[in-house]
Formats: sequence, structure tokens, C-alpha cells
Amino acid sequence: MVQKLKRIDVEEKLKSLGVSVFSPREFRDIFRVSLNTASLFIARNLKSGLFVKVRNGYYIVKDSSVSNFFIANKIYCPSYISLNAALAHYNIIPEVVYATTSVTLKISREFSTSKGLFVYQRIKRSDQYPF
Repeated sequence: MVQKLKRIDVEEKLKSLGVSVFSPREFRDIFRVSLNTASLFIARNLKSGLFVKVRNGYYIVKDSSVSNFFIANKIYCPSYISLNAALAHYNIIPEVVYATTSVTLKISREFSTSKGLFVYQRIKRSDQYPF
């Protein structure tokens, strides 16, 4: 049987589960619908304003108060918040950091989103610190 998704029910369930950043596949798993249905629902509700696109394949609930650190780790995995971003967050350095910078073992990337600028710098894998 085909399940009809209602905007208010979707918003309440996502908030009750603490899901603020999600992909269409995660949405599909939460609501037990097909990937096509999930993608269509997300696309329609992007236009209506329930969801905000963070980058291709990742969305957030519009009124959620999710940290940029959480978004940074979610939209490019595996990644880890860099020292500069953490030091600025805890007011240890006086400089203003405009981008949320992370390190990754994947290729370097940069994403400019409505939630801010996310920069990922590649580091080499070390035998001493194999993460």
C-alpha cells in the first residue's frame, strides 16, 4: 500500500527523531517509502520552504538549529573539524574564521551553502594515526 506523506507529520517525525541533516536515502529509510517518493517529496517541499538544500543530496529542516560542525561532518564523510575552526569556536584565537574548515582523507573540496562556507583539506594517511 502506498503511504501518503503529510508535511506536518514529516516535520514532527524528523524533529522527534533529532534528524536535522538528511539525504534522500535516509529520508526513505525513516518513512519507509521508495527512493523516488522520498526525492519527489523533498523536491516539492524545497519549493514550499520546509527543507533547505545544503548541497547536492543533503537537506536540512528549515527551522532546525543545527551547528555548522555537525553539517560539516555530515555532508563530506569522513571528515574532522580542523584545529583553526575549533580554536575559533572556543575563542582561543582572536582571528575571525569565516569558513568551517575540516580535514579529510578524500580530495580537497569547498562547498558554499546557505549555512556557510565549508572547506575540506586533504591530509595524507599516516601509519602513526590510522583513522
